[in-house]
Amino acid sequence: MNCKRINARAREIIARIRALNIPKRVKAELLMLWHHARGLIESVIGFVMRHNHLGECLVLGAVVAYLLSQVPVFGGFLALVALVTAASVGLMVELLKEIEAVFTPAS
Repeated sequence: MNCKRINARAREIIARIRALNIPKRVKAELLMLWHHARGLIESVIGFVMRHNHLGECLVLGAVVAYLLSQVPVFGGFLALVALVTAASVGLMVELLKEIEAVFTPAS
């Protein structure tokens, strides 16, 4: 059922691209971009599903960075520091999980 909905959505987007009043070459490029973007999004979602702690840290860091970017003078710098810190914490948690998995004795 879910696969049918996804295919219906893809068909709808492809039909909307084909209905545009633009040259055929541009339509072909848009269709190619749609297929590449779909593959990219599926890859990103797969990566986040495999490394969920890193994904959670990056999302939280992005939210904090957005909020800090509203600070008038140093907002951009604080946002950058928040993103780097979130990525570092996420990577350290993933590394800790891998180290524990390797060095935990099998019972």
